[in-house]
Amino acid sequence: MPLSVLRLYDIPTISELYRDVSLGQRPTDRTPVQYLNDIVSTVRYDITKLDVDCIVNAANSSLLGGGGVDGAIHRAAGRELVRECATLNGCDVGDAKITSAYRLPCEKVVHTVGPIYDKKYSEDSESPETLLRSCYRRSLEVAVENDMTSIAFAAISTGIYGYPSKLAAMAAADEVRKFLELPENKDKLERVIFCNYEIKDEMAYKRVLPKVFPPTEEDLASDDESANEGDRISEKGFTPKEDLAHQEEVAAKGDSDNMEDVAPKEDLTDKNNSDSVEDAASNHDLPPKEDQAGKNGVHSENDVSATD
Repeated sequence: MPLSVLRLYDIPTISELYRDVSLGQRPTDRTPVQYLNDIVSTVRYDITKLDVDCIVNAANSSLLGGGGVDGAIHRAAGRELVRECATLNGCDVGDAKITSAYRLPCEKVVHTVGPIYDKKYSEDSESPETLLRSCYRRSLEVAVENDMTSIAFAAISTGIYGYPSKLAAMAAADEVRKFLELPENKDKLERVIFCNYEIKDEMAYKRVLPKVFPPTEEDLASDDESANEGDRISEKGFTPKEDLAHQEEVAAKGDSDNMEDVAPKEDLTDKNNSDSVEDAASNHDLPPKEDQAGKNGVHSENDVSATD
């Protein structure tokens, strides 16, 4: 059954997630800031169904569509999107460009090109982390320049590009916090959403966000409220804290805490070229076929499936 459109006010902030014990505390030296926790959100959903000002597409350098979330966004938006993208002359890795959203429920689509993860990058090239951080920073800058007040990010580079989910989430969350704390950006964005489909990405953010955006006293429930939450039992027989721990245990089987040692999933340079785009509903565990840009060594990314 297709997912319904999810409106902005139905997407919980991390402040709300702390209050209903869906997000736990973690050791951190970061200072809790209430206005930041009221801006940042995380949700597991189909990003093409979000009714926000703009969504961020994990695109390839051609901007002409590909596999995974890129293909899903292009299909949901309609052929008008690729026609507009064809006028933009592509996009560099780490940069971002904006288009209309056409048939999508959001107003605009920001297209950013994530890096292929490689721990052994050459000294004369930018590191994958530098480029990934640039993706988030440039997307936020482009959104603000175009008067967008709410933005939802797909998990950039964590699919076929092989970026470990936990490392990607830490870079993304830290870069978002740095952007929001700049004096010139105050009150520019009402909501920044990390929208994930894969459970490994969802759980990576549940581990990372409490370290980058720790709960304030206001976020933490009173003793009575905590007691009531502690008595609530999930369908699997867990209290909220037990349920969170169980989810992390399940996610850890496929996405261990030693993700720093994860090598890129696949060498993209040996792929056969193809003009077709795979169905996102069936390819989220498979590398996408390359689009026309693959003839020039540019590859489509499979960050996330876009259907439930």
